[in-house]
Amino acid sequence: MKYVADTTGGKSISAYIVLNKKGDYVAKVTAFYSNGGTCLVNVFSDLDGFQYATARGGGYDKFTSALAGMQIDGIRLFDHCGRTEGTKALQDKLPRLSLEVAQKRAANMGASLANYDSGKGHYTSVYMDSGLDRLKAFGYRVIQAI
Repeated sequence: MKYVADTTGGKSISAYIVLNKKGDYVAKVTAFYSNGGTCLVNVFSDLDGFQYATARGGGYDKFTSALAGMQIDGIRLFDHCGRTEGTKALQDKLPRLSLEVAQKRAANMGASLANYDSGKGHYTSVYMDSGLDRLKAFGYRVIQAI
């Protein structure tokens, strides 16, 4: 049996469908990985229109890097370790919050706690969930088609 995803062409592309909580189509995300190390990403969304970006170089997640700054269904996407005023404000409050409260507040903004300091007994950083994982944090379903 032969699969398209196992071909040379299939290994150089990926496609995702994004559905909202009701299961309605929200966006299509496609990516092309060139032999030269560049990742081209296109996002097609009725609400946010057509968006594209590229990321080059080696040794990191180019797909997520290219998605950074794009919006899907009005939700801004971030690269790894993305920060906002909201994450900075929550980070300042971490020493005074219980773990459960801190995790809930981070999840509500599509973020995660990081860098646990056992000496201080709490996490010391808050970062936005990266790439398409941020959508999943808000209940969107992301289906990889290829």
